[in-house]
Amino acid sequence: KDRSILFWKSMPVSEWEEVLTRLGVALVVAPGIYIAVSLLLQLALLLLAMLLVWRMELDPFDTVLANVRFADLLLRQVGGWVMTALWVAPVYAWLMLASAWARRSPFMVAFAPVIALMLVESLMLGSRYVFTAVSNHVPFFVGGQSSDNIYFHSMFWKQFDFVSLFAGLGFAAILLLLCVYLRRYRFEA
Repeated sequence: KDRSILFWKSMPVSEWEEVLTRLGVALVVAPGIYIAVSLLLQLALLLLAMLLVWRMELDPFDTVLANVRFADLLLRQVGGWVMTALWVAPVYAWLMLASAWARRSPFMVAFAPVIALMLVESLMLGSRYVFTAVSNHVPFFVGGQSSDNIYFHSMFWKQFDFVSLFAGLGFAAILLLLCVYLRRYRFEA
Protein backbone atom coordinates (compact mmCIF):
# COMPACT_ATOMS: atom_id res chain seq x y z
CA LYS A 1 0.00 0.00 0.00
CA ASP A 2 2.85 2.40 0.74
CA ARG A 3 4.52 1.62 -2.64
CA SER A 4 7.70 0.39 -0.94
CA ILE A 5 7.81 -2.37 -3.55
CA LEU A 6 8.95 0.27 -6.03
CA PHE A 7 12.19 0.67 -4.09
CA TRP A 8 12.93 -3.05 -4.28
CA LYS A 9 12.00 -3.17 -7.95
CA SER A 10 14.49 -0.36 -8.65
CA MET A 11 17.46 -2.37 -7.34
CA PRO A 12 19.99 -3.35 -10.05
CA VAL A 13 19.35 -7.08 -9.55
CA SER A 14 17.35 -9.18 -11.95
CA GLU A 15 14.49 -11.37 -10.77
CA TRP A 16 16.51 -14.48 -11.70
CA GLU A 17 19.38 -13.42 -9.47
CA GLU A 18 17.07 -12.69 -6.57
CA VAL A 19 15.14 -15.96 -6.85
CA LEU A 20 18.28 -18.07 -7.26
CA THR A 21 19.97 -16.23 -4.39
CA ARG A 22 17.06 -16.96 -2.07
CA LEU A 23 17.00 -20.58 -3.15
CA GLY A 24 20.78 -20.83 -2.75
CA VAL A 25 20.64 -19.41 0.76
CA ALA A 26 17.95 -21.94 1.74
CA LEU A 27 19.62 -24.93 0.08
CA VAL A 28 23.34 -24.18 0.41
CA VAL A 29 24.29 -21.35 2.76
CA ALA A 30 22.10 -22.11 5.80
CA PRO A 31 22.90 -25.86 5.79
CA GLY A 32 26.56 -25.00 5.13
CA ILE A 33 26.67 -22.89 8.29
CA TYR A 34 25.03 -25.74 10.18
CA ILE A 35 27.62 -28.23 8.86
CA ALA A 36 30.50 -25.88 9.73
CA VAL A 37 29.24 -25.41 13.29
CA SER A 38 28.67 -29.16 13.56
CA LEU A 39 32.23 -29.88 12.44
CA LEU A 40 33.65 -27.36 14.90
CA LEU A 41 31.65 -28.90 17.74
CA GLN A 42 32.80 -32.37 16.76
CA LEU A 43 36.40 -31.16 16.75
CA ALA A 44 35.93 -29.57 20.19
CA LEU A 45 34.46 -32.80 21.56
CA LEU A 46 37.32 -34.77 20.02
CA LEU A 47 39.84 -32.50 21.74
CA LEU A 48 37.93 -32.84 25.00
CA ALA A 49 37.96 -36.64 24.68
CA MET A 50 41.70 -36.54 24.01
CA LEU A 51 42.21 -34.37 27.09
CA LEU A 52 40.19 -36.74 29.26
CA VAL A 53 42.11 -39.77 27.98
CA TRP A 54 45.40 -37.95 28.56
CA ARG A 55 44.28 -37.16 32.14
CA MET A 56 43.72 -40.91 32.65
CA GLU A 57 47.39 -41.34 31.69
CA LEU A 58 46.67 -43.12 28.41
CA ASP A 59 47.91 -42.20 24.96
CA PRO A 60 45.17 -40.00 23.42
CA PHE A 61 46.48 -40.50 19.88
CA ASP A 62 46.20 -44.28 20.02
CA THR A 63 43.01 -44.38 22.07
CA VAL A 64 40.95 -41.60 20.46
CA LEU A 65 42.43 -40.56 17.12
CA ALA A 66 43.00 -44.11 15.95
CA ASN A 67 39.23 -44.68 16.08
CA VAL A 68 38.19 -41.58 14.14
CA ARG A 69 38.05 -41.57 10.34
CA PHE A 70 37.99 -37.87 9.45
CA ALA A 71 37.63 -38.22 5.69
CA ASP A 72 34.71 -40.63 5.97
CA LEU A 73 32.96 -38.42 8.52
CA LEU A 74 33.39 -35.30 6.38
CA LEU A 75 32.35 -37.09 3.20
CA ARG A 76 29.19 -38.41 4.85
CA GLN A 77 28.15 -35.02 6.17
CA VAL A 78 28.85 -33.14 2.95
CA GLY A 79 27.31 -35.92 0.83
CA GLY A 80 24.17 -35.89 2.94
CA TRP A 81 24.03 -32.10 2.69
CA VAL A 82 24.32 -32.08 -1.11
CA MET A 83 21.84 -34.90 -1.61
CA THR A 84 19.32 -33.40 0.79
CA ALA A 85 19.62 -30.03 -0.97
CA LEU A 86 18.88 -31.67 -4.32
CA TRP A 87 16.07 -33.75 -2.88
CA VAL A 88 14.18 -30.90 -1.12
CA ALA A 89 14.60 -28.37 -3.96
CA PRO A 90 11.00 -28.91 -5.18
CA VAL A 91 9.62 -28.12 -1.71
CA TYR A 92 11.59 -24.90 -1.47
CA ALA A 93 10.70 -23.92 -5.03
CA TRP A 94 7.01 -24.51 -4.27
CA LEU A 95 7.24 -22.35 -1.13
CA MET A 96 8.94 -19.59 -3.12
CA LEU A 97 6.21 -19.74 -5.79
CA ALA A 98 3.49 -19.58 -3.13
CA SER A 99 5.22 -16.60 -1.56
CA ALA A 100 5.42 -14.80 -4.91
CA TRP A 101 1.82 -15.62 -5.78
CA ALA A 102 0.07 -14.82 -2.48
CA ARG A 103 -1.15 -11.36 -1.73
CA ARG A 104 -1.99 -12.48 1.80
CA SER A 105 -1.32 -15.61 3.78
CA PRO A 106 1.37 -17.38 1.75
CA PHE A 107 1.14 -20.28 4.21
CA MET A 108 -2.40 -21.03 3.07
CA VAL A 109 -1.46 -20.62 -0.59
CA ALA A 110 1.41 -23.07 -0.12
CA PHE A 111 -0.41 -25.80 1.79
CA ALA A 112 -4.11 -25.58 0.92
CA PRO A 113 -3.79 -26.62 -2.77
CA VAL A 114 -1.50 -29.54 -1.92
CA ILE A 115 -3.78 -30.83 0.82
CA ALA A 116 -6.85 -30.32 -1.39
CA LEU A 117 -5.19 -32.21 -4.25
CA MET A 118 -4.31 -35.08 -1.90
CA LEU A 119 -7.88 -35.25 -0.61
CA VAL A 120 -9.45 -35.09 -4.08
CA GLU A 121 -7.12 -37.79 -5.36
CA SER A 122 -7.80 -40.00 -2.38
CA LEU A 123 -11.59 -39.58 -2.54
CA MET A 124 -12.06 -39.70 -6.30
CA LEU A 125 -9.32 -42.06 -7.45
CA GLY A 126 -8.54 -43.98 -4.29
CA SER A 127 -4.79 -43.54 -4.85
CA ARG A 128 -2.01 -41.77 -2.98
CA TYR A 129 0.40 -40.69 -5.73
CA VAL A 130 0.43 -37.01 -4.73
CA PHE A 131 0.94 -37.89 -1.06
CA THR A 132 3.82 -40.19 -1.97
CA ALA A 133 5.42 -37.58 -4.23
CA VAL A 134 5.14 -34.87 -1.58
CA SER A 135 6.28 -37.03 1.33
CA ASN A 136 9.29 -38.23 -0.66
CA HIS A 137 10.59 -34.68 -0.96
CA VAL A 138 9.90 -33.40 2.55
CA PRO A 139 13.12 -32.66 4.48
CA PHE A 140 14.24 -35.36 6.93
CA PHE A 141 12.01 -37.92 5.20
CA VAL A 142 14.03 -38.41 2.05
CA GLY A 143 12.82 -41.24 -0.12
CA GLY A 144 10.99 -42.88 2.76
CA GLN A 145 14.14 -42.90 4.92
CA SER A 146 15.74 -40.50 7.31
CA SER A 147 18.05 -38.08 5.52
CA ASP A 148 20.96 -39.01 7.76
CA ASN A 149 21.16 -42.29 5.81
CA ILE A 150 22.34 -40.50 2.67
CA TYR A 151 26.04 -41.25 2.45
CA PHE A 152 28.47 -41.61 -0.40
CA HIS A 153 29.51 -45.05 0.91
CA SER A 154 26.21 -46.71 1.66
CA MET A 155 23.83 -49.34 0.41
CA PHE A 156 21.30 -46.49 0.25
CA TRP A 157 22.55 -45.54 -3.22
CA LYS A 158 21.61 -48.92 -4.65
CA GLN A 159 17.97 -48.48 -3.71
CA PHE A 160 17.82 -44.72 -4.29
CA ASP A 161 14.98 -43.44 -6.51
CA PHE A 162 16.79 -41.31 -9.11
CA VAL A 163 13.67 -41.00 -11.27
CA SER A 164 11.89 -39.22 -8.43
CA LEU A 165 14.94 -37.04 -7.79
CA PHE A 166 15.21 -35.88 -11.41
CA ALA A 167 11.44 -35.46 -11.75
CA GLY A 168 11.53 -33.31 -8.62
CA LEU A 169 14.40 -31.22 -9.99
CA GLY A 170 12.50 -30.70 -13.24
CA PHE A 171 9.41 -29.70 -11.26
CA ALA A 172 11.53 -27.29 -9.20
CA ALA A 173 12.89 -25.69 -12.39
CA ILE A 174 9.35 -25.13 -13.70
CA LEU A 175 8.29 -23.66 -10.35
CA LEU A 176 11.29 -21.33 -10.35
CA LEU A 177 10.38 -20.14 -13.86
CA LEU A 178 6.86 -19.40 -12.66
CA CYS A 179 8.23 -17.68 -9.56
CA VAL A 180 10.41 -15.38 -11.65
CA TYR A 181 7.49 -14.62 -13.97
CA LEU A 182 5.19 -13.77 -11.05
CA ARG A 183 7.80 -11.62 -9.37
CA ARG A 184 8.44 -9.77 -12.61
CA TYR A 185 4.83 -9.07 -13.63
CA ARG A 186 2.72 -9.36 -10.49
CA PHE A 187 2.97 -5.77 -9.24
CA GLU A 188 2.51 -4.08 -12.58
CA ALA A 189 -1.27 -4.53 -12.64
